[in-house]
Amino acid sequence: KQHEKDLQFVYWVQYVCDQQFHEVNKYAGEHHVALKGDLPIGVHLNSVECWAHPNNFRLEMCAGAPPDAFSDQGQNWSFPTYDWDFMEKDHFKWWKLRLERMGNLFHALRVDHILGFFRIWEIPRKTSVGGMLGHFFPCNAASGNELRSKGLWDIDRYVRPYIRWHLLHSKFGNEAEWVSKTFFNSRNCDAHDDWYDFKEEFDCEQKIVAACQEMFKDDPGKYKHYKTCLLQLIDDVLMVRDPVLYDVYHPRTEITIEHIELSPSGQKNFLSPSWAELPEPQKTIIKDFYHDFTYKRQNDLWVSKAKPKLNLLKNSTNMLICAEDLGQLTDSILQAIQDEALLSLRVQRMSKDPKKDFDDFQSFSYLSVCCPSTHDCSSLRGWWEENSDVINKFWNKQFGMPDSPCKHCEPWVSESILKQHLFSNSMWAIFLLQDVTGITQNFRRQTPMEEQINFPSDPEHKWKYRYPYTLEELINDNEFTSKVHELCSISNRI
Repeated sequence: KQHEKDLQFVYWVQYVCDQQFHEVNKYAGEHHVALKGDLPIGVHLNSVECWAHPNNFRLEMCAGAPPDAFSDQGQNWSFPTYDWDFMEKDHFKWWKLRLERMGNLFHALRVDHILGFFRIWEIPRKTSVGGMLGHFFPCNAASGNELRSKGLWDIDRYVRPYIRWHLLHSKFGNEAEWVSKTFFNSRNCDAHDDWYDFKEEFDCEQKIVAACQEMFKDDPGKYKHYKTCLLQLIDDVLMVRDPVLYDVYHPRTEITIEHIELSPSGQKNFLSPSWAELPEPQKTIIKDFYHDFTYKRQNDLWVSKAKPKLNLLKNSTNMLICAEDLGQLTDSILQAIQDEALLSLRVQRMSKDPKKDFDDFQSFSYLSVCCPSTHDCSSLRGWWEENSDVINKFWNKQFGMPDSPCKHCEPWVSESILKQHLFSNSMWAIFLLQDVTGITQNFRRQTPMEEQINFPSDPEHKWKYRYPYTLEELINDNEFTSKVHELCSISNRI
């Protein structure tokens, strides 16, 4: 009653939008144009779904992603994870309603982060900022007894951030003394290279970020440096305690890497001191355990949990289902997606085969969607200037050129990459508009870096990108439209 007028306005706006969308859907169908919708993997904590159906969600957890090509510290998307066990008891009623609604609006559907139907990266809501200290859910985690039986007996060492004097000095230089007294308690066990623990007021990521915001509010550069270094220190553990089960542990993701720095000349990996300074044979045991835990141990569990959900996707709608299957993949997950005849996403610069630098466009299956760039990464022009080592490999391996690549992604380079995708076997070849218009010099007003739509590592980015040309400008450029028509024609896409 208190907000009745405001609510009535929202209802009216949603009604008008719904009417307009149905008109567009009808018009598109009459003109042989398919509308492809997007199904986000999650919903916001403050959404009507979480308010009306809280039992569908694990509200104390956040969904995200472990470190990957988009963010070396992982991602925290902040929305809650699903309580799939409760949903299954309810015969996935909420999901059926969601798919029914999407089916009224679209002909095809991109299922965002379909790996979340197998497992999701869970991050504790109350303590974490990034995604580094998360864990897979569901998961066959390791008990303390199992770790000890493998020779990993020093569990307290593995779960506590590894902080020594020489590490503080390497990160903070002359300010290391002040840092050690401000943020840490000394263990006083080594006069020359002491060990430290975070004080209680700084003992989680959220506390560190809040403290740095207050301490360095007038110095953005110092704030960024201190926040980054302190988060690296608190995240440098080898094992993460399970948030629910006692004496149960998950190996920390990317267990041998502390952080990654990118530069135009290439990528530099910085080793985790916690791992690098372990004695043998613990070092080798932990590395082998991590690889088995991440890529083998969970397969049967994840595939069995996903089957009823994938059946739901396939059998509850007539829409063509396209799976966004990027991330930490296993052969079993890829096979399960293929078995359900869901279209796989093939991004040339992100090989699904870890032994290959690039996804081979000549081997794309018909049941796939291929693209050189996505909304979450740089455009072709931006990618060409990000990492010279990668582009050198692409130039030699994908183009078969023995010399050095051109400095910038020239129009003919963009066109050649588009051709590779158009001539592939993929049912759909989809391109960023920036990549399509990049085949001509006439539509290169923005710098390569300005063409990126979303920055996944920055939760405050808010999709600010705006394309600088009108449709009329594109349509009225005969050189451009003729070239696009020719590419689609010679590849038999039209």
